[in-house]
Amino acid sequence: MYARFDNMLKEIDDEYRTSLINFAKCHLIMFAMAKIMEMTKEEQNQVALFLFNAINLEVNKTILYNV
Repeated sequence: MYARFDNMLKEIDDEYRTSLINFAKCHLIMFAMAKIMEMTKEEQNQVALFLFNAINLEVNKTILYNV
């Protein structure tokens, strides 16, 4: 599931595809990425689904309150 979302983002967003971030300055992101890479595919899918739902909830809140 992570790979699918990653590929979808690369197709949609040029900035996502071409951005180079120095993750050495972002210790929390590096830690989270390392933990996710240690997980099984099922656990990675659960994390991806949680993040998708959390982002979707925030987007829906923004849409509802800005109408």
